[in-house]
Amino acid sequence: MFAFQEIKPRLGNSYCLGIAKRYQLASDWHFTPPAEQNINNIYINKYGYSICMEPTVSEKREKKAKKTRVQNTRRVLELLAIAIEASKYDVKKRADLDYPRVHDAIVTLENKGYVRKVREKIAQNRKPSSIYGLTFKGALQYLSLIELHEPETVFWHNEPQEEITKRYLKSKKAYEKQLEQLMEFLRLMGKALNYPIFAEIDWLAKNYGKTILYRILQSANYYVRNPLPLYKGMERHHRLAMQEITHDIETMKKLPFLQESTIFWTNGKTRVETKVNELAASERKLAENKRLMLQILENENITLKKAFAYEFFHNLGTLYKAKKTSGRNEPLAIFAKDLLEERRNSLVPLEKVVEMVDKERIENV
Repeated sequence: MFAFQEIKPRLGNSYCLGIAKRYQLASDWHFTPPAEQNINNIYINKYGYSICMEPTVSEKREKKAKKTRVQNTRRVLELLAIAIEASKYDVKKRADLDYPRVHDAIVTLENKGYVRKVREKIAQNRKPSSIYGLTFKGALQYLSLIELHEPETVFWHNEPQEEITKRYLKSKKAYEKQLEQLMEFLRLMGKALNYPIFAEIDWLAKNYGKTILYRILQSANYYVRNPLPLYKGMERHHRLAMQEITHDIETMKKLPFLQESTIFWTNGKTRVETKVNELAASERKLAENKRLMLQILENENITLKKAFAYEFFHNLGTLYKAKKTSGRNEPLAIFAKDLLEERRNSLVPLEKVVEMVDKERIENV
C-alpha cells in the first residue's frame, strides 16, 4: 500500500491528474498504484487530492522551447523598434538568430497586431522582400519594456567621495543615453506612424521637460496591461475559430473522403441531391476569418491611438509649465482640434437622448 503525501500546491502545476475518476479512495487515504506507475514521482495535493507527477523529459524540453520562443519574439520586437523598418534577413543579421526562428517570431508578432508589413523591396537575388515595421500597438508594447534608471544617489557608509562621484557620473551618463535613445525612437516612430505626439517629442521635451517622457511611458504601460476589452474578446473569438477551421482543413487533407459531402433537399415534389466541396468551403471560411482579423487589428490600432491621445492631452493639461512655451506647434494643434471635434460629435446623440428624456419627464408631470 502507498500512503498519500500532503504537500503544498505548486502554482501553475499542470501535471496533476485527477484520481477521483480513476481510483477508488479508501477511508484511510491509501490506494494501490498501478504497476507501471513510478511511485517515487507521485504526490498528493491536499486541496484537490490529485496525483501530481513530475514533468517528463519531453515536457521539460517543450517548456524550455516555449521560453526560448518568447525570448526570441521579444528580441525581434526590440530590434524592429530600433531599426523602425527591416526585413527578416536584416533582423536575422542583427539578432544573430537562425532564419526560421526570426520567421516564427515575426509571424507571431504579426498575428498579434504588433508588426505590420510596410512595403516590399527587391533584394539582391532579385526577389521581392517584405519590409516590416511596428504598429502603434507594437510601439506601446516596446515602450512598456523600457525602464529608465535615474542616476544613483545612494552611497555606502564610509565610501570615499571619489567613488561616489565616479559612480554617480557613470549612472548619469547611462541615464542620459537612455533618454536620448527613447527620444530618437519616439521621433522616428512618430514619422513612420504619422502620430504627432511622438513626432513632436522634441518640442514637448523642450517646453515640459523630461516629465513628458515619463508620462508617455506611464500611458503605454497602462494600455499594455489593460487592453481594450472589446477587441481582446473579438481577437480571441476569431483566433479560436481559425484554429478550428485550420484543424478541419488538415484533417480533410489527410482523409480525402471528408473533402466532399452530399446534401439532400426537396424542391416541391422533386428530391434534389447536391454535392458540396467541404475543403473549398473551409478554405473560404478561413480566408474570411483572416480578413476580419486584419480589420479588427487595424481598428484596434486606430482606437488605441485615440485613447492614448485623450489620456496624454489630459495629463498635459495638468502639467505645470515652468516657462512659457516657445511658439505654436501646428501638428499638435491640428491633432488636438480633430480629437475635440470628434469627441463633440460623439456626445451629440447623448445630448439628444437627455433632451428627449427630460421632455418626456416634463410632459408627464
